[in-house]
Amino acid sequence: MPSENGIYCIWLDLHIGIIEEYRAFHERFQEKLAPINGLPPDSINNLMLCFEQKIAPIKFVSNIDDALVLIQNETEKRIILISSGTLGKIIVPFVVENYPRVYSFYIFCAVISNHCCWALPYSSCLQMFGHETDLLIRLLRDISKEFIHLGRSYLTVDEGESARQYFVTAQTLEIQANIADTMHRPFNERLDLLQGPNGLIQIAQNLRDDQIARETIAFVDEIQYMLVDLSESMNPTAECIVHFLKIFLSSQTLITIDNSSSDDITRLIDKPTCLFTNNNALAQLMIQCCGSSNLSIYMIEENADLVNNTTRYGNINDLVCKLVELVVGEYRQQAEKHRNIRKNQLADIEMKMADRIEYEHYDFVAACLF
Repeated sequence: MPSENGIYCIWLDLHIGIIEEYRAFHERFQEKLAPINGLPPDSINNLMLCFEQKIAPIKFVSNIDDALVLIQNETEKRIILISSGTLGKIIVPFVVENYPRVYSFYIFCAVISNHCCWALPYSSCLQMFGHETDLLIRLLRDISKEFIHLGRSYLTVDEGESARQYFVTAQTLEIQANIADTMHRPFNERLDLLQGPNGLIQIAQNLRDDQIARETIAFVDEIQYMLVDLSESMNPTAECIVHFLKIFLSSQTLITIDNSSSDDITRLIDKPTCLFTNNNALAQLMIQCCGSSNLSIYMIEENADLVNNTTRYGNINDLVCKLVELVVGEYRQQAEKHRNIRKNQLADIEMKMADRIEYEHYDFVAACLF
């Protein structure tokens, strides 16, 4: 999530920024703040690690010039700027006027009242705090609220997995904020919204599962469709239609073979098969090997006297249209079976698949006529 959520965080502070080691930064504030706030020794660590793992790495700088370089170099992500009060008084007005990518400011200062006058015009995008823990707790909760909003946006466009990731991250942020905020009662309003059988996480999970079902289970696989020795007969229209069908049919269901022996083809047949070919000798051999009860043959052949026990077509387009007809019919039969046993959701998916194949086929043909 950190690399995907579009957030970039800069912490500007004369003292914090000159600490080169991240661990030293943690240890400094653990020792300083734990007695004041009554927090467990690792509270700052947990908040910082949660922010960096779930939201964005924090870039620490000790002067305004370095902060502006980072802001200027980051052209794609939205920026959160955390600053001391003294440096914030200088940089915030300049950044607000010149860099709209910096959309939120958090001021960490010892005496908030000393900075109210200059900060008041920026109250719509700026918050001030006297303790790092309070700042970080609020930061997690603000971004949790933003992630819930983003997750809901993904729900409206049926992106279940993206929505779920944002909701789960928001849940983690809220839990971590509640653990650290020992001075107040847990804030559970958003957790109640996210959790439970009717919560946003479950709604997104259900949508994701439905998407997976649409992509993986709505295949017809009780019949094989085998295209043999047709490459030389293919034209652009037929090639487009066959390519389109491969989106909906597994590689074991729609098989295309060129220049293969009858023995190789025979070994591939393990269920009722529809054979499409222009090779009459192969068709007759296949009938002998597989039997006509398990094999339906559709051929391109102008001379009806040369064709026995087959359905004859004069050109490749008509032959491929027959393939589409059979696939569509199989989807609809499968949908009817599922509806009879009350698997209505799956039946609806299969009917939609059949309709889409049929209509897209008509579009391919129409496009080639004009």
